[in-house]
Amino acid sequence: MFDAANHFSINLTRARRPKFGNRDFPTAGEGKAALEGMIVMFGDYKINETEHSISLHIIGSSFPAWDNTNKKRFITISDDVLTYKNPAPASGGGTAVVTLKRATSSTE
Repeated sequence: MFDAANHFSINLTRARRPKFGNRDFPTAGEGKAALEGMIVMFGDYKINETEHSISLHIIGSSFPAWDNTNKKRFITISDDVLTYKNPAPASGGGTAVVTLKRATSSTE
């Protein structure tokens, strides 16, 4: 989510994460697998139209080393779709690509 006041919240979860055996009380292994299957961050952002990039100032994250850091992503915007690329994802290897579509309001 990117809002007009330049705040963002990104919540990514890996597909097919295993369910907990006991819904409210995961084992240590289940909790570890759940945490390793997600990336969460929030903060504020600035767009650089010349570079086709977005600079994220991360206030907080599921990766504590990212708290109060800045990350740059390269973006394209087409109609209501924003795509950003991370050339060095935490998972290692390759480029991570995230595609976001503008939400419509309930009055549209």
